Amino acid sequence: ERNHGDRLTLEMDNNMPVLGVGFTISNLPDEARVKTILPTFRTNGFLTQFNDLDEEGVKVVIVSLKGKAISPGAGSVLEIFYENSRGLFQRFFQNRNMDPQLTGINVADANNQPVAVNTEDLNL
Repeated sequence: ERNHGDRLTLEMDNNMPVLGVGFTISNLPDEARVKTILPTFRTNGFLTQFNDLDEEGVKVVIVSLKGKAISPGAGSVLEIFYENSRGLFQRFFQNRNMDPQLTGINVADANNQPVAVNTEDLNL
């Protein structure tokens, strides 16, 4: 887990090319609102989308629209920036001992086929 106070970094360890990833971040504090999600060097050029589902968490999708894949390897694939309801950045997870969880993980391989996921390979 990498927590930088106002952002979470999603780390992925994949042994094959990946065209897309979808998941839900749950167990976020009520005050934390995702403001933006940005690709990293591993996902540059990918579409990144999110939808805040309130109590159910935040649904996140990373997808290649041009057939480019996330190369095999390990490292960050997304930076998730959040702020509290008053618009001030805080260290929610460090100060409040929060533990965000990834659920409903879906991964597509280079042929856009579903891949079984070891949850240890994708984490915040």
